[in-house]
Amino acid sequence: MLSKKTKYGIKALTFIARNQGDVPVQVGVIANHEQIPQKFLENILLTLRKSGLLGSKKGKHGGYYIRKDPKYILKYTTVSGIDGFDGSRKESPKAVVQSIT
Repeated sequence: MLSKKTKYGIKALTFIARNQGDVPVQVGVIANHEQIPQKFLENILLTLRKSGLLGSKKGKHGGYYIRKDPKYILKYTTVSGIDGFDGSRKESPKAVVQSIT
């Protein structure tokens, strides 16, 4: 079973991939659309930024953007970036290998 943090991370990445244009996607927009508590989402997005999947921009038109082609971001990569697979998980990493788009 995937953690709530991981499920929200996948939802957020998918939303960003489908909605990013010339400006990054703001946290509040993602939180409202995906019904994720904003403070919890901020922590998840920070983790994803530190793992290299997301970039961020500060300021009035700031937000998050995907750093790689979304076609090549796998759910496994997202799970590893948030929770990791440390051998204590019940599911196999292969169970979550899918493209986020």
